Amino acid sequence: MRLPDGARSRAFLFGTSRFDDDELHDLPQVGNNLTDLSGALADSWGLAPEHCTVLPDPADVKALGKRLTAVAAEAEDVLLVYYAGHGLLDERSELFLSLPHTERDFLEWSGLPFAQLRGVLANSTARNRVLVLDCCFSGRAIEAMSDPVSVVTGQVEISGGFTLTSSAANETSVARVGARNTEFTGELLTLLDHGVADEPRLLSLDAVYRNLRRALKVRGLPEPQRRGTSTVERLALAPNRAFSPPPPSPENTERESPWLAGVSDREELLHLAKLQEDKGKIAKARSLYERSADQGEPEAMNRLACLLRASGEDKRAEELFRRAVEHGHVEAMFNLGLLLERQRSDDEGWIERAAENDHTSAMFRLAARYEENDLDALATRWYRHAANAGDDDAALSLGVILAQGSDTDEAKNWHQIAVSRGRIDQQDYENLLRKLKDHATTDAGYQLAVRDFGWSLRPVKARRRAARQHLDHANAGEVEAMVRYADLVHEDEQWPEARQWYAKAAAHGNADGMFGMGSMSDDPQEKKHWYGRAALGGHSPAMHVLGVIAAQAGQHEEAHQWFDKAARNGNLAAMFELGAAHERAEQDDKAQDWYRKAAQGGNRQAMYALGMSLSQSGRDGQARFWLKKAADRHHVDAMFHLAVLLTTMRETSEAGRWLRNAAAAGHDEARKRLKRLEEGTWWSRLRGT
Repeated sequence: MRLPDGARSRAFLFGTSRFDDDELHDLPQVGNNLTDLSGALADSWGLAPEHCTVLPDPADVKALGKRLTAVAAEAEDVLLVYYAGHGLLDERSELFLSLPHTERDFLEWSGLPFAQLRGVLANSTARNRVLVLDCCFSGRAIEAMSDPVSVVTGQVEISGGFTLTSSAANETSVARVGARNTEFTGELLTLLDHGVADEPRLLSLDAVYRNLRRALKVRGLPEPQRRGTSTVERLALAPNRAFSPPPPSPENTERESPWLAGVSDREELLHLAKLQEDKGKIAKARSLYERSADQGEPEAMNRLACLLRASGEDKRAEELFRRAVEHGHVEAMFNLGLLLERQRSDDEGWIERAAENDHTSAMFRLAARYEENDLDALATRWYRHAANAGDDDAALSLGVILAQGSDTDEAKNWHQIAVSRGRIDQQDYENLLRKLKDHATTDAGYQLAVRDFGWSLRPVKARRRAARQHLDHANAGEVEAMVRYADLVHEDEQWPEARQWYAKAAAHGNADGMFGMGSMSDDPQEKKHWYGRAALGGHSPAMHVLGVIAAQAGQHEEAHQWFDKAARNGNLAAMFELGAAHERAEQDDKAQDWYRKAAQGGNRQAMYALGMSLSQSGRDGQARFWLKKAADRHHVDAMFHLAVLLTTMRETSEAGRWLRNAAAAGHDEARKRLKRLEEGTWWSRLRGT
């Protein structure tokens, strides 16, 4: 679980507090809602003011749409959109969001159609999209989000989306006279500001929903609604201010030996702290770093700051990094720059200062930044410094950037160095040498071959740059970056390094790290141990895997329990497994319910299974819809069975197209049937001729 990346996330908060229409009462609390929520997001995400757009009482729908579309285009990690005001329904029960000049009798011409807002969310390239509606009838948004078949709403699915609304579709939200905030947003702010005692260190979107629902229900107020897809429900909305770490494990409650208690030398304390950290005993390491730092050891200050970052204590981490920097600690300069860059998009020049003090990773990061801004001369300079200092990725990047200019001989030399350091595939380089030999007769041909080779390396270079960014932040104590880096090197089959970083993340209590440890283990008991720990931390993929392990062992009751837990935590694969279990038990209605939930979340196997189940139930129209959804996502069996279904529906031209697609994708039965049809007399009808 992680917090949104403040530098790459955007929030768009708007609402209406005053209305021209006498039938719509004013909501003076809305202005406070916007102000207070923007402050809470700044505290929780480190969201800069320019990354949080606040629009109270927007009068112009067109201007509102332009601002929202621009913000949605900027968001890379999380896009959060919040609205407070009156929600109104037209004659077709479609939801409109009210603006100051909205009139009930001319709703279609004066209100903001929810469909337009939803369209902006659907088109955003942000990895996660969160919509919060505090308005009457906001539960209609849930219906629109969850019914992709409806021709009335004309909506499309949103993958990676989470919707939180203040009431069900047939209820009105509440704003108490004299209160600072509306009831729903007031409870939301209370959660963000004060936290929940029995929740983990970070409050996930799902945890926020559950606790909001509980608090509002106790007060007799409308219960909020939610809908999440993908794994976005596990995204954290805020740090849990009420979190209290569990009692230390036995390994950390051992009494400190008299000898260790008597150690006072700061360098010896630093050495002992490193040993404890390497063993994953974070509490002991932190205590020893504290003692060493208190005696003025800058390396201890830097390492302690990294541990503080891992536990979400960024303010104290920044203080310690700055203390270490005062002692001239170069690594702390770099880490401080990374922290400030992440929080405020401004590193205050610390990364450049670290580079000027011969910090290799700082040189590489500075060069990459210059290259992104098309300052190739400065990028080349810093890549060269880093490469000469032994940085393998800098050697690769320098060769690529030089190949685009006229320095093809130097580019070739750096390519050769990158090959020797394992950054370029040996076979690819030998192909270049053969090409150079063929084109050696002209300078232009030689330069073109080197330039083309440089271009071919750009994807490798981009991947290595991404890996380095994660590694830098991981070394600076960012737990989520530890997991991301481990994932990348795991994909590259660098097993020892992946395991090392998964273990570090797991030592900090990160469920993704624990899951990674389970995925890397060959020992069944060790696998279950790590997956079990991850599941206890709310990790739904771990719950699903535990269900698969239990099913493979014939422990079907235990498997069902794990699948049910995972499904209720938003895991689409587990929803599919539950659907399959109910189908095997011939409980078609229950099977279709679970398949539909998974399919609406984007699981293509569930789309196919739902389509087949509906077809067997005689509901061909709905079956066609879901089979086509799966086929559009390259599910080969779905292509074939869609063709069969369309043939029975006498849509021969479309049936022929999908049969050909299935055959081209390697479906044996489709190939056989295609061959028979080509030999038949009615093939021309299938081709639509």
